[in-house]
Amino acid sequence: MFFLISFTVISFLMKFLSEFTHEYLGHCCIGALVGGIVHGYYVSWIWPLEFGYAYVSFFGSVEPLPRILMYSGGIITCLTAAFLSQGIIMLIGSKKKRNSYALLIPFNLLFWYGFWAFMNSVGYLLVGGLINFGDIHQISNFSGIPNTMFLIPGFISFFLLYYLISNNFNYLFRGFIKIDTKWMLALFWLIIPIVYIFFIINPAISMNIVFIAISFPLMFIPSIISIFLSRYFIKSKEMVRDF
Repeated sequence: MFFLISFTVISFLMKFLSEFTHEYLGHCCIGALVGGIVHGYYVSWIWPLEFGYAYVSFFGSVEPLPRILMYSGGIITCLTAAFLSQGIIMLIGSKKKRNSYALLIPFNLLFWYGFWAFMNSVGYLLVGGLINFGDIHQISNFSGIPNTMFLIPGFISFFLLYYLISNNFNYLFRGFIKIDTKWMLALFWLIIPIVYIFFIINPAISMNIVFIAISFPLMFIPSIISIFLSRYFIKSKEMVRDF
């Protein structure tokens, strides 16, 4: 029951908070810091079925750098939030000999916040790198950097956070889910293809059917990998003791 509440209620609220981080703390706040005028923003409760947005304008002839920083703000803040939140769980959890109920809710909030910040930032880097989409499209236009170059930080961030998130999911939920670790992780990472389905049916997205047919099976790779590499996600027995 606790896992179901965490997976639905807490996860849903943290998904909204990660979107707020992207649109407001990322685009709006960074845009204002570099001289932009914030006109408003919108955070969608049903992302990725609907996208949020931020309106930030620059008066006169402005150098490309402020615009690049504003457009990249959403990805930067979410990527930072993902690494910080998952890193905190890993750091504190690995040093504690025994878990405490006092940490259960804060760690769950941090975990799901970091997970959705990961989905947001790394997702935009990878999808934008492939189809020149969203913020990556704008950054590429103003910087002259080919959109495919953003696949490099996208894949590096993906592999690092995939390891952290898998470890932390084991640490937090192994005591609440009575199935083998590898299958527990495999089921968890099925979130990626589910989110991708919502993404491709978003009315704002226009994707080639051939690209969808090729890319959709790739969304199952993290789930499949976790089956074979699950033993490497746990460093010590102390990491997985029940609360």
